[in-house]
Amino acid sequence: MIGFSRVALLALACGAAFSCSGKPLVSRDIRIDGSTYEYRAYRPSVPGRFLFTPRDKDKGTNSLVILDAGGGVVFQKSFGVNKLLHDFKKIEPGRYGYFETTLGALREEARKGAVQFRFLDEAFREITPRPVPNDDAELDEHDVARKKNGNLLFLFYRESGKDGLIDAEIQEWDPKAGKVHTWSSKDSLRPARGAGSVMDYLHANSIEEDADGGLILSFCATSEIVKIAYPSGTVLWRLSHRAWKFPNDPLKGFRLQHSARRLANGNILLYDNGGGGHGDISRAVEYKLDEKARVATMVWERRAAPDAPFRPEDGSVQRLSNGNTLIGWGEMPDKDRSGTRRIPMFTEVDHAGNVVRELTSLGYRITYRVSFEETP
Repeated sequence: MIGFSRVALLALACGAAFSCSGKPLVSRDIRIDGSTYEYRAYRPSVPGRFLFTPRDKDKGTNSLVILDAGGGVVFQKSFGVNKLLHDFKKIEPGRYGYFETTLGALREEARKGAVQFRFLDEAFREITPRPVPNDDAELDEHDVARKKNGNLLFLFYRESGKDGLIDAEIQEWDPKAGKVHTWSSKDSLRPARGAGSVMDYLHANSIEEDADGGLILSFCATSEIVKIAYPSGTVLWRLSHRAWKFPNDPLKGFRLQHSARRLANGNILLYDNGGGGHGDISRAVEYKLDEKARVATMVWERRAAPDAPFRPEDGSVQRLSNGNTLIGWGEMPDKDRSGTRRIPMFTEVDHAGNVVRELTSLGYRITYRVSFEETP
């Protein structure tokens, strides 16, 4: 576990780059859409490749990008300034996918089709191998998950015509039969009418199937991780700083989080953006849960570098097979958008928090999530 004092000591000893790994084994500048990124690998790790969607917000450029372990560009596809890309990753054997949003199609305008999910084959050519969600609700670009049975779980926004609240909805899609099941937050998680001014009262940003078939969801707007029985939809627990105890955690829980993942050891790993009343500190954090006692014991954390400690939006975490953790840092803070300092976009760290591999950039550049595909 690395606490804040340890982070500060590492920064003093190693400099703002926040790496005690010595001279990098690989050091490479990468050009994407006319912008330069720096890739560094400090020690051997799991073979594979990084999938992400860098966006230069100064230029408005967006790309799908895959880097190999040496920082080489395996694949890149650029998009126009009127597009936003999210959640580029391997979906299933031989299939990749990502969300594409057309800018100007704001949620308030209720324009159907603003968000589309695209499938790619192994050569990264667009295909349509199964029914793609086409519903009167609005497709949510934050996450898609594949169930053990091969079906896909998509998130949706559905606005109520009665009171204007936006419910979170899950739709399960079969590759042959199309939509086979729907769950809505309106049945168990909707606030009382008039309770607050936030219309998107949950703002789901991650979903995955648990080992017992239940679903684990991250709701950013309420700073909660929620597990529901599936397909019944019964709420089993709601993990939050308001209702649980957090031993060993100096921040007493998480706020405005992304990317909640159940690990093989039963723990929960998530990206804690921070803010919201518990300090402007962003981190990857792992908890051991006692679901009956509502106790989440922190067993590991890795905070953002001291010179850029707060990443207010986006972000992701992924535990690799060798025990390392890949952290996508998300949105840059306002003070780092001038391009005067190199800021990490994603970092792979070992259990002690040492940098193993990292991509940094200058300027106002973000990626919603980074995914690692392990290869033989």
